[in-house]
Parts: sequence; structure tokens; C-alpha cells
Amino acid sequence: MAAIPPNEASWRRRWKQDFKSQPWKPFNVSDKEYLLKSMFFETDCSYELCIWDFTNLWYEKVEQESFNARAKKINPNVEAKLSYLVKFVQESIEEDIPSGKATFTMVEDGADKCILKMKTKLKAGVPFLWEFHFSLGQQDMVGSQLVKPLLAMITEMTRRQAELCTLLRKKDQEIKDYKESGARLTTKSHGTSEFDENAFQSKMVLSQGFEVSVKNCGTKCFNESSCELYKQVMIKTAWLAEKDLPEPDEGDYYESTPQGVAGVPSAQSWTDLHPPSLLSAEPMDSSPSGVSPRVSPRKTPVTSPVKSRMSSPAGSPSKDMELQRREALQKKLAEKAERNKRKRPKINL
Repeated sequence: MAAIPPNEASWRRRWKQDFKSQPWKPFNVSDKEYLLKSMFFETDCSYELCIWDFTNLWYEKVEQESFNARAKKINPNVEAKLSYLVKFVQESIEEDIPSGKATFTMVEDGADKCILKMKTKLKAGVPFLWEFHFSLGQQDMVGSQLVKPLLAMITEMTRRQAELCTLLRKKDQEIKDYKESGARLTTKSHGTSEFDENAFQSKMVLSQGFEVSVKNCGTKCFNESSCELYKQVMIKTAWLAEKDLPEPDEGDYYESTPQGVAGVPSAQSWTDLHPPSLLSAEPMDSSPSGVSPRVSPRKTPVTSPVKSRMSSPAGSPSKDMELQRREALQKKLAEKAERNKRKRPKINL
């Protein structure tokens, strides 16, 4: 049975970035536009890479052993730590290095493979080559990595636009109230007309910026703010997948909780059973089967009162000490059983 999922705030603090949450970025190869998403693991000397040519989605995942073998094959004269080379490849393809910009060439390798060749120089001026060997991604990757996140982004941006329009109308009412109270602008150029959502939508459709956005959708769709929104959409998707797991009811919680957990009574725990010396004073059907599950009905406990009387003379000091010990134990167990009855488990929802 699944454990109770945590709340979203604590889940986000423990959540670690994965390849799915990495945003897409514009990528240009020989004046052709692509979308690229990548995640490099410097400690593991590995990476994952996806590239979208607006027709097919290409994917490559390289582990440490493959990275090392490819580095030695393509650059036999380069001696460097693998972690350094992984970091350098990451900076080159993400265009984070200030100088020595890399050049890229895309080469087809059959119907279902392609190679992205990179040529650049290391910081010491040593030529460095790299090849990304892509294969066609799985059929569901286009939907899970592009279509569904973009639809979620459109839905969220539409919701935010509606919220902003509502806020603008409230601001207009606030400004109108100020003006009716005698307030005046110190600078006339700061004045604005009352917001009209329909007029605003019509103006945007006929604007030059709308035409530019449609023409350059490959390079303009993922700016800094939209990349962050894509990341948050993927994180929210991961949270919903865990949040929607069935939560246990109270009865299942008792059954799934290990015995001995503080605050949770355990079924037929030894703390709820009286010692054998007190069985004569307790009914024999106190447990579901009529006898203690830990005591065989065919054997008399070694420490039973019968054997104690046979082995020790009446009024002996050992018998008095044994009776005192059992009375103290009885009292302690009775108090603990009473506390367990009053306690109820606390379940964090």
C-alpha cells in the first residue's frame, strides 16, 4: 500500500531536477532552427540530449563509459579529466562560454539516425571535436516533452491573462475613485485610458508584433519567462502524478503501521498481556483465540505460581521478592495499557 503523500511544499524541497523538467531552448545549425533541451551530469560524466527539428524528435543518452570511449576516439591527443570535458561540452552546446564559440553541422545517418558534429577549441587553444549520435525518440516523447507541456502553458497563460484583466479593471475603479475625491496627476503623460479588453485583443491581433511572433515561433516561444513556466509545468506534472496516488484510510493505516511505533497501538503486543502469574485472575478469552498467542496452552510457564510454591518454602524471602516484582510489573503494564487506549494516532494529510 502506498504511503501518505507529503504536501507540495515539502515535496518540492526534496524534489531533484530531472531531464523532463529541463526547458527547451532555441538552437541554430547552419541557419536552420531547432529546439534543444539537455541535462549534463558532471559527477557521473554523462548526459541526455533532445533536439526537435519541427518534424522529428531526436534523442541521445550517453553514460560515462560511452563518453570516455568517444572522447578517446575523436580526440586521441587530448588528455583531460572526463568531468572537465563533460562540463566543456555542456558549455559549448548551451553557448555559455564567452569566447571560442563552437560551430555545428548536422549530418543524416540513415532514416532513423543523425549526427550533430561540434568543432571548437579548449581553453588552451587545443582543437576539440565532439559528436552527438541521435536516434529517433520514442513515439510518446513528442507528446510528453512538447505537446502536453505547451498546452498546459497556453492554459496557464490564458488564466493569468484573465487575472491581469480583472486586476486592470479594479485599478481603473480605484483611479476613478481617486479622481472623484479630487486627486490629480502631477504629470499628464502618466495618464491612461480605461482598459477595454475587447479593444486590446483586436489591437494585438492586428499589431506588427503578432506577425513577428508567428514567423519566429521557433526562436521566440522559449524566452526566459516561458522557460521558467515550462519548468514549473513539468514539476507540477510530477507532483500531480504522486499526489493522485490513493491515500490509505484509517483502518489500512493501522494494518500497515509496524508494531512498536510511538502513538500507535500494536495488535496483541506483549505490553497488553499480563504475566503468567496473573492469568488466574484474568479471563482466559481476553485474546481472540481465548489464550495468549505467545503462550502455548499445553505448557505451564516456568515462572508460574505453582512451580514457585513447589520450589520455594512458604514465606521465604525469594517468594516475597517475586511477588513484589510481579505486582510492580502488573501496575506498570496496566498503566501503559490505559495510556495506549487513550492515545489515537495522528495522521498528517
